[in-house]
Amino acid sequence: MKEKIDVQKPDDLGLDISDLRYFLVMLLFSAVVFFLLISQRLTNTFDGLWNNTWFFGGYWQVVTGRWLWPVIDALRFGIQTEPFNSLLTLSMSALAVTLLRKFFTEKDSVVTYLAGMAVLASTVTGIQLSYRFQSPVFGCSFLFSVLAAERVVRAADFRKAVVQGALLLVMSLACYQTSLDNFCLLLLTYLLLLLFRNVDREKVHAHIGRSLCSAAAGMVLYFLLTKLIVWACGWQMASYNGGADVSVLSILKNLPNAIAETYQLFGAYFFQNYYRHNILQPVGFFVLVFLALSIGLLNRFRKMLHRKNWEYILLGVAALIVLPIMCNAIMLITSEAVWLLQMGEGLNLFVPVCLLLLEGTRTNQPMVKKYVRAARTGAVVLAVLVVYGNVCSAVIDQEAMYEGRKTLKSMSDHIADDLMSSGYFDDNEQLPVLFVGRPSSNSSFMKREYYLYANPYAQMGRFWLNDYSARASWKAVFRDITPAKLKHCSVEQYGELYSRTELEQMPVYPQEGYIQQIDGVVVGYLLLSHIVQGADEQAEWQRAWQLCAGYPIRQEELYRAYRQLPRTPYQRLRAACDLLALSARALCQVHMARLVPGSPAETLNRFLADHLAEDLSSDRICAALGMGRTALYQLSKETYGCGINESVRRLRIQRAIRLLTTTRLTNNQICQQIGIADYNYFFRVFRRQTGFTPQAYRRQFSGTD
Repeated sequence: MKEKIDVQKPDDLGLDISDLRYFLVMLLFSAVVFFLLISQRLTNTFDGLWNNTWFFGGYWQVVTGRWLWPVIDALRFGIQTEPFNSLLTLSMSALAVTLLRKFFTEKDSVVTYLAGMAVLASTVTGIQLSYRFQSPVFGCSFLFSVLAAERVVRAADFRKAVVQGALLLVMSLACYQTSLDNFCLLLLTYLLLLLFRNVDREKVHAHIGRSLCSAAAGMVLYFLLTKLIVWACGWQMASYNGGADVSVLSILKNLPNAIAETYQLFGAYFFQNYYRHNILQPVGFFVLVFLALSIGLLNRFRKMLHRKNWEYILLGVAALIVLPIMCNAIMLITSEAVWLLQMGEGLNLFVPVCLLLLEGTRTNQPMVKKYVRAARTGAVVLAVLVVYGNVCSAVIDQEAMYEGRKTLKSMSDHIADDLMSSGYFDDNEQLPVLFVGRPSSNSSFMKREYYLYANPYAQMGRFWLNDYSARASWKAVFRDITPAKLKHCSVEQYGELYSRTELEQMPVYPQEGYIQQIDGVVVGYLLLSHIVQGADEQAEWQRAWQLCAGYPIRQEELYRAYRQLPRTPYQRLRAACDLLALSARALCQVHMARLVPGSPAETLNRFLADHLAEDLSSDRICAALGMGRTALYQLSKETYGCGINESVRRLRIQRAIRLLTTTRLTNNQICQQIGIADYNYFFRVFRRQTGFTPQAYRRQFSGTD
């Protein structure tokens, strides 16, 4: 028996008094959860983030494809005062959640309220709020993505659905491309809703057609507009996350690797403890969540099997298989995207959306069986625990931000006093200043236990240690935290002095002599990013990974081994890093020694080594080895622990390291020998993999230049 459901609802949103009540509850709840962040103005103007509204509304946003940011900034007149930005962001997010509920059910229930709360009280929302200048843009992106899906579902006819959905999708992508995940996830789960409700075949086919056409039209239009806007501005697309190289061909070539990565991210969200998105995650709670949702969805499939509608069954199975991919759909677009917490909107929506889907397909029959009542109670308890864990994680992050800012202010006040006592401010021609290292690496940076449990974005004082971000972060500290008119060094000066070996001989803050003058620059040494007395666990891990990055070892496996190490004093930690590097080399040699002559793994390794200076596209490797793309990917994963493109990059950087430390070849000559034509690309990849520039690495480890 088919259920009567009208997919093509009127063009208006159809909001009523119950929706208004739901919206106000969501807004009030989210404001209470993030009260500390709002009241104490913990939004971030530094730590490697944006520094002012002028930069916020400029070149970088356009060349990264986020060209709607300057428009939104202009519409709010550049206002950045709290609580305006945070409340504006929460209002848009609460409205998006209200529309999200109407996707699946018109009924008010405990589960629908808890699902909305789970979305808003998440680490993703916390990250969005922590960006002072662009938090409303995140809110717009989320709202536009939900509106786009809503138009696809409820527009009166096919043309309106495609046009309106595509335009809203373009607006969402032009704010933040990751919101593509929301759009895809919602449309796919709505398809499951139709299948579970056993609606007419014509309506199912209409939804599939609307979804595919609007997604394709929106993506094509977005890329065309982006190219046009960048061209009109006289700029070039930035290489950030591979955005400059996106094409249909690149997407198709990277598709197997990208699909595998989406499944890996999905599995890690539920079965590992990488992302710290819920306080109950380390105790295996999300494994239980996954199992509970799986049982609920399989129960819906059981009813479909009874109806023996094989077309719907096949569509439902396909939809479930694709669901994890849609949670990270943006990873399908670019091969070089590096997943960050703020990119987890799709994963963040998965559990609440599944709860709403199960609620929207709940039977209307009287609950006469005990197992039905038990299932209902279990869903409520599960949702309550998810919300509880999210709220606790959000509070921990805010406490870390609060304590980090207090400690950072204490340190910066002390540094300003020391500069004053040294006569720096009395000099009419002030020398430029440079502060080396992240504050959180210093032993005087006091952190409570919850600071270490907070997400990295919430750990104020963990500056990004690249030339621009570190300099900009310190500049912002002495602008916003401890106002002091300092003349900061240039990015070029920072990059040059940062890698000088004599810095390691300087006393460390707050010891006497931590401020010195070097080559006409006043240098304040707080700590280079090397391993120190366990004061900054993340910095210790980054150093260990830098030492081992040149070897084909999976990062997650090395991290697990690193986490098992006991916390030891400085001298032992330095020795442990050296030991890790030696162990990595030994593991690599042992692994390669196991390659049987003539085996596929040995053949692949020999071919890459012999042709590293040549074009090593996947097509050429497949042709040379006589295998398909899937087989090549699997072989690369088994041999090197990663996909073939990443394997080639690592091998090239490994050879570059060897050439830098054993020869006097120029960087351009090294690029030719490792098969990288673009020196700028080589520079970026080398620094990302090793933590050093090529010249700095040569000075550090060979003594030659």
